[in-house]
Amino acid sequence: MAGKLGKVQKEMLSALTKEIASGHFNIGDSLGNPRSLAQRYNVSRTTAYNVIRWLEEQELVEVQPQAGIVLKKKSPEMFDHGHEKSHLMFIRISNDSLSVETYEGLVNAPLANSFKITMTDASSGVQAYKDILDHVPANVKIIVLFPLDEPEIIDGINRLIARGVQIIQIDRINEAVSSPGITFDNFSGGLQATLHLIREHDLPVYYLGDACKPESMRKRYQGWATAMRESGYLELEKYRISGFDDDIPCELGPVHDLYRTELERFLTERKRKKTAIFASNDYIALAGHQIAAKLDITVGKDLFLVGFDDLELCRRQKPRLSSVRASHRELGEEVIEMAVGLNSDNGIWNKVLPVELKIRESSRPVAKTAARQSGTAVLVG
Repeated sequence: MAGKLGKVQKEMLSALTKEIASGHFNIGDSLGNPRSLAQRYNVSRTTAYNVIRWLEEQELVEVQPQAGIVLKKKSPEMFDHGHEKSHLMFIRISNDSLSVETYEGLVNAPLANSFKITMTDASSGVQAYKDILDHVPANVKIIVLFPLDEPEIIDGINRLIARGVQIIQIDRINEAVSSPGITFDNFSGGLQATLHLIREHDLPVYYLGDACKPESMRKRYQGWATAMRESGYLELEKYRISGFDDDIPCELGPVHDLYRTELERFLTERKRKKTAIFASNDYIALAGHQIAAKLDITVGKDLFLVGFDDLELCRRQKPRLSSVRASHRELGEEVIEMAVGLNSDNGIWNKVLPVELKIRESSRPVAKTAARQSGTAVLVG
């Protein structure tokens, strides 16, 4: 898959598809063989082989014993500049770095030139989102969006599907929307973060964030809950800092004030000196960083924090914030690959992208952090 190809492989794929788009190759023409393609694009034969495999998966080429790699088809929306490109619209719901990364992945994907890609902004709130869904231009064929749980948003999305617009859900999958989507392994991320905190500090881990919606947060909560149960902490409600999910109005900004208020109350009144918290996103975890400083609580010594998404801010905090890395640039690249395959005969299934726990000073034991700073070798999971 293009989203799993390395940088050099993506560059070769992009160069090759541009040659096809320019008319250099026609259907039935031989593109060569792995060796000649490797020489033409100055890459290894392994790189050329992986690119050919990807093209085969998309049913664009086939390998013939005598002719080599033969161009099987080039759909108008993918390669032929003589036809109008399909209009793909991305609806952004937050003005943050994750949305920017997603859009960069979209426009820089190997087959991005197959589409006319535009972005529209719904970050001002649910009403703005609804207005966009109600006034989608007739020439838009594919919409990439975050499916919020509000009924008016779901209704708007399903009306577009009924009209023939193809929808790709990202970041979370809403079962009320009958369209494919791409999300992260949020369950695994929540599980990894929680087990890390339990094992390193022998403490129960408190959860701060939504437990019911959206689907991405629900999966993170389920990962946390599974890790807690498997570690012997069975009274989950006892370890939830917030329990007011249904009362929080939808807000498309980074973090609702109710989280800050609840977290400050919790840290002020906490009965244990040392506390471990898994926050459902980095904005909430960073709020914990700020509140801890206000209350003269030392992060990495008295308070151990892990967030989710791995924003750039995580690496700029002192101490740096541990977080679950979810590559939104890769998410954008995978969207383009899915969009290319929407009209193929192959089935389209939901994709789950891997995540990676990034351990830093906010959750690392003090002794290990000090050893790292002094140059002593320390094994950190």
